[in-house]
Amino acid sequence: MVRECRERKKVSGNVPSVPGFKFLNCVSVVSGALFLQGCTDFIRNQTIYTTSPDGQWKLVIATVGIKPELRVYLEGRHSSRTVYSDWGEWYISFVKTYWSADSKICGLYIIGDRSQLLAFEAKTGKQIDSTLVRDAIGREIVKKYHLEKHLLENPSFDPFAWAKTREAQIAYETFGTDKWRSTE
Repeated sequence: MVRECRERKKVSGNVPSVPGFKFLNCVSVVSGALFLQGCTDFIRNQTIYTTSPDGQWKLVIATVGIKPELRVYLEGRHSSRTVYSDWGEWYISFVKTYWSADSKICGLYIIGDRSQLLAFEAKTGKQIDSTLVRDAIGREIVKKYHLEKHLLENPSFDPFAWAKTREAQIAYETFGTDKWRSTE
């Protein structure tokens, strides 16, 4: 009885060599890597930036990572600071930025799977009430995308609601922002 158990252990301990097993293992690893690469082909890190009227600041909007996170930076001549981060996935379909004439306030309206209207003090990077920039960004959307006719036909026309439409996404892809680069 003891001898049978030892023989069974010995038999079960010997794993027979399967020809081509290493090849199949290698193929599965390579195909997995190619699949992962294929999944990330549609993901592009983007950086969108606008410079303040006085040239001292840049408002930088970036998506970073495989599941692109949103980051907003304020860059000065000798400094850069993150003023806003959102860890959700951001696939940008529309952005409009704003700078006040005196370069003290900046803002942005961004649309992905949701929308954000944000405003900041340039000098401190402190987030401020976004209603301070809402009207100005709305006017800039109307001006940039030539929506004056929509305003004349419908005085209650909302450029922020328009920015969420497919028409706006196509216009954004065509006209874009002042500065844009894909960091593939």
